[in-house]
Amino acid sequence: MIALFLPWVLAAEVAPPASGPLSGGGVHGSESARLRFWSVPQTLAGVDGIRFESCPSSWFSPGYCGGDPTHVLDYQELVNRFSVNATGARWNLALQGDAVGLFSNRYILDGELQHERDLYQDGVVDIFPDALLVLEKASLEYRAGAFSFTVGDTWSSFGRGMALNLVKNTDVDLDTSLRGLRMGFSDSNWELTALTAFTNPQQITLENPNENLAVDDGHAIHAIRAQRYGLGPATVASHLVLVQYNDTPGEAFAAWNQPVGAIVGGGSVGMTGAAYELYLESDGYAYNDPAIPVSGGAAVYASGSAYLGAASLLLEAKYSRNTEYINTPTGSYGYEIAAGPTLEYERVITEDSSATVNSNDLIGAKLRADFGVPLAAGNFAPFVSAAVFRDSDLEGLHFNRSPETVIHPIAGFILVNGGFDAQLRAGYRADLRDSIDGVSQGADRMGHADGEVTVPVVGPLSLSLSVSAMTFGWGKNYPQQQDFFESANALAVHIGQPLAVIFYGEYSSNPLVNSTGNLDDDLYGAVELQWKPKPATTLKAFYGAYRSGIHCAGGQCRYLPGFEGAKFSIDTTF
Repeated sequence: MIALFLPWVLAAEVAPPASGPLSGGGVHGSESARLRFWSVPQTLAGVDGIRFESCPSSWFSPGYCGGDPTHVLDYQELVNRFSVNATGARWNLALQGDAVGLFSNRYILDGELQHERDLYQDGVVDIFPDALLVLEKASLEYRAGAFSFTVGDTWSSFGRGMALNLVKNTDVDLDTSLRGLRMGFSDSNWELTALTAFTNPQQITLENPNENLAVDDGHAIHAIRAQRYGLGPATVASHLVLVQYNDTPGEAFAAWNQPVGAIVGGGSVGMTGAAYELYLESDGYAYNDPAIPVSGGAAVYASGSAYLGAASLLLEAKYSRNTEYINTPTGSYGYEIAAGPTLEYERVITEDSSATVNSNDLIGAKLRADFGVPLAAGNFAPFVSAAVFRDSDLEGLHFNRSPETVIHPIAGFILVNGGFDAQLRAGYRADLRDSIDGVSQGADRMGHADGEVTVPVVGPLSLSLSVSAMTFGWGKNYPQQQDFFESANALAVHIGQPLAVIFYGEYSSNPLVNSTGNLDDDLYGAVELQWKPKPATTLKAFYGAYRSGIHCAGGQCRYLPGFEGAKFSIDTTF
């Protein structure tokens, strides 16, 4: 696949025709490919002295011989994503095709063929046991004046995402589109959106391992939102979302025969002035599904910004009660229908604080102040922020057995001065647990710091350093967890714009991390070479390891596995 597309996408320049259906538009595309050599340092128990043989389907030597079971589970994974977008004066056609293949995924043990891992589960349609080709996304949009109509895959987010938030979240390798019909209307005063569609999560992942890929259940979502502009300084909106959960995988239209399992209705008002911005949204939830143990919930979010000369203030507040249950029937495969603002510093989310992100009983607020200090050759911008939460949820991912009051102050700065760029953030978080029958439950405590520095050296040579560190101490748990320290650092050597060499180092003593370092049990190291032959194309070669862990972005958290081995990738647009 890479050999087929790479020469074309590196050189292609597609110009729009002067006349015909593509006049006024053009054709654009992108190509992304990943070749990963997974080193799996596991052994097969009880196989000493048994003869191994390589399987004819292997690309390379699988790394075992003479009965040695070390690295017998090593394999290679090739992922390819090709997207094309064709536009005309009134229409837009978008297609995305994905393909994945596993190699060295079999071996012969004492004459018997062994299949190490399943690429996909029963119900996924394909003719290859170790390869899968999928038309992941396809849509056709037509525009007629103020109206637009879309059939196929679409994305939609209402307000701050508390009622509906289906977007591409590339930071955690999620793409939660809807496949169906969408209608829009927009003029100077009104914006209307209506859709009826089925859930269509990304099946093949570009950055994460592909294994046991499943058919989406095909839940049905129907939504409508009306927004009115120009009411003085105010904009008001209202929306309604209906969800029909489907428990028959692979039969999307079966959802239409199911009762409405969740209803979300609400509205918002926003006001903008010369020196301020205000926003308020409220939503109510009603549930009718056996997988959801409650009948209803509510959410409120408010924010206000004030711009005072060189300073700015931001105050955010939220309340949520039983709102995360809307994602219960879909969350097993990373599909979240709604995800509101978290007010968290998401770079330091852990297994413990991810439960607060997805809490079903939370109230809190955050205040942040930024200042601008002009310099002769740049700018200095310090900031301080403080968040306070009350998390009363004790179910799901929570380790605590009593409610918690969370405090989290952070301070930092951004410095840009004559080619020298620096950012630094540091904070302390404490989850203060309520006592149980007079017995203290202690407090989870986390100190953290992270930052980036870019320094010009000489000529085209520059250095970039990224550092982060975290120390974590647990309160009382059932069972008790172990305190830990984590650090992740990277040093990049840039040779002009086209070339960079990056050295990575990570350390983690967290016992909840489900990976092992390549330098030591807790120590990970890697090196990566990046090359940009043209601005729209990036090639990377990586060797080493990184750890597993929780990653959060935009209110969505996902556990990402660790990696050890080599990776080669290309990303280009044309």
